[in-house]
Amino acid sequence: MPIVSPRSVAKAVLPLCAALLFAQGPVKPTFDHSVQPLLTKSCLSCHNDRLQSGSVNLTPFVNPATVLGNREDWEKVVQKVRSGEMPPKGLPRPSMDQITAFTAFIESEWERADKNVKPDPGRVTARRLNRIEYTNTIRDLLAVDFRAERDFPTDDSGYGFDNIGDVLTISPILMQKYLEAAETISSRALGADPLPAKPVEFEYHTKTKTVRRLDRSNIEATHR
Repeated sequence: MPIVSPRSVAKAVLPLCAALLFAQGPVKPTFDHSVQPLLTKSCLSCHNDRLQSGSVNLTPFVNPATVLGNREDWEKVVQKVRSGEMPPKGLPRPSMDQITAFTAFIESEWERADKNVKPDPGRVTARRLNRIEYTNTIRDLLAVDFRAERDFPTDDSGYGFDNIGDVLTISPILMQKYLEAAETISSRALGADPLPAKPVEFEYHTKTKTVRRLDRSNIEATHR
């Protein structure tokens, strides 16, 4: 049986270990290794509790919780570091690998947090017709001549238009006018309009001038 020397074993094992090491890929950025060292070396010398250049103090940012708690301020830091604006010229600058790891960790934390946040559904505009649209709609649907501009308050306007949904509001007065208009329009549409209380006079000319008076009862008997 051949004797295997330790040197031979090492020569055989070392390439395998190296292959496994490279197969693991690059080390995942962390706050302690990718963010805090860059802040301490390149930022805190000018932006600290005592010397707040540009009214910016990054001392609290050594706390990992600020990545999410102070996201708006962190976005400014990332933008300035990535663009090369900070650190300013004349001061030691981090390497491109350090900047990449720095921004990758912070943005990965934001992405992870965003996945757990319920999306904002936005706001649904409560739309209504303006006075002209209301008048035209009632006329087209019910054949009732209702003049909304005579009873409804003036419509709100924006950018020179009075038919923008986000601008048109419903005030208590307008709601009351809607209710009153509903009674009036439905009454006219069903032929139940109240008749004039005074007699109606019709005057026409023949060989002999005649004036005929029709009282309310005669009108109702003829037109109902």
